[in-house]
Amino acid sequence: VIVSKRAVFPIKTGRLRVAPFSADVVSLGSALGRPTRVRSRSVFLRVKPLPKGAPEGFDKSYVGRFEVDAKADRDELEAGESFRLSLTIRGAGAIRRLSAPKLEVDGFEIRQPSDFKEKIDSKGNVVSGERVYEYWVTPKLGGPQTFPSVNIPYFDPGAEQYAVASSKPVPLLVRGDPGPT
Repeated sequence: VIVSKRAVFPIKTGRLRVAPFSADVVSLGSALGRPTRVRSRSVFLRVKPLPKGAPEGFDKSYVGRFEVDAKADRDELEAGESFRLSLTIRGAGAIRRLSAPKLEVDGFEIRQPSDFKEKIDSKGNVVSGERVYEYWVTPKLGGPQTFPSVNIPYFDPGAEQYAVASSKPVPLLVRGDPGPT
């Protein structure tokens, strides 16, 4: 009988010990509804280091399989206005360990997010879900603009190789000239 499941995401390499897990459980076989303490055994893991050759911008928290989507809250704005760019990263892996990608794009002033929205699914044997980061972005030029693809390098342990998830570019129209900032 499975009493509880826990996802374990190692943060260092080598032979690691996962300490026993214990819980107080009440079942139909418990005396007078009193809990029975159950305890697992220790689990030992051998964690290999990530291979050399990581793509530029790789963050070690991105181990799993991921995809990325970028959307602006509008596609037209006045010069000097900002738009909200929602960056959704979804996939399977240590979703709760992900950090917001640092975005730096010529022609745009970008304010990094201080928070995120998160959905986690841990019902099966794989932890999956998504995180949504919201950036405030101010174009520095007027006219038709394109916010470029956002690339998220990650390590896919199933394929044992690095990969890059990319969003589609976001087209914008900036009416007027923001002038020098």
